Amino acid sequence: MTARKQTEDHKPKVQPPDKPRHMNVMGLELDVDVSRFDDLEFVESLWNLQHANEGGDPFAIVPFLRDLTGLSVHEISQALKDPQTGRTSMETVEKFVEQVLQEAAPKS
Repeated sequence: MTARKQTEDHKPKVQPPDKPRHMNVMGLELDVDVSRFDDLEFVESLWNLQHANEGGDPFAIVPFLRDLTGLSVHEISQALKDPQTGRTSMETVEKFVEQVLQEAAPKS
């Protein structure tokens, strides 16, 4: 028996690591620069967020969101805002960041 040769159309598409990854997360269209995950300062900012309750800077979320998404915090806030309260909860922001990271992070 011979193995069937995969045609170009059926091969899994691998996105080049130097190209932004396009995604839609919670209604926001994003082009995330995945090369940022290879930047020590960016990784440090992620670490700071994960350890904010251990003496880190809880306000580090603001520059982190800008670096991660390329959008302003205002744009993100407007898209994630609860229409009933008019506020963007940190719980919603946390879910947003988790989803973006899952979509964008390099697979190990």
